[in-house]
Amino acid sequence: MPEFRDLQIIVGSRMPIVVIETYEEPRAVQLVSRVGIDQDRPVFTWTITEGLKRADLEHNVPQRLTIEPDAALGQIKATERPSIYVLCDFHPFLDEVPKNIRLLKEIAMEHDANGHTVILLSHALSIPLRLNGTVLECRCHCRMISK
Repeated sequence: MPEFRDLQIIVGSRMPIVVIETYEEPRAVQLVSRVGIDQDRPVFTWTITEGLKRADLEHNVPQRLTIEPDAALGQIKATERPSIYVLCDFHPFLDEVPKNIRLLKEIAMEHDANGHTVILLSHALSIPLRLNGTVLECRCHCRMISK
């Protein structure tokens, strides 16, 4: 599957922020989970309704204290184990929300120390200008195909 190999290369290249634009969220999360397993890195998803939760485990429990976007980003920043975080539909929380933009920027700038990859997953997303030039960005326009 070319999407899997492409994502392996992108995540393996240690890019701190990856943008995936797709309407097929469940399949994209599944693909990222496979990459995480392949790279021996835990994969977490975040949604506004559940907060952070493991995506690569069958029985996962949402971390309800991370429902708020800044709480989720704070948790990501504080976590020491290199992980992959898929933030689903996070784009409304980047529009003119300085705290979220700053936290995301700090996570990216600390990439060499923390090893985290943050994937912004949405049907359409534009990165705020304050992150451009500071954050390495790779766009994947994924059209997931059937197995």
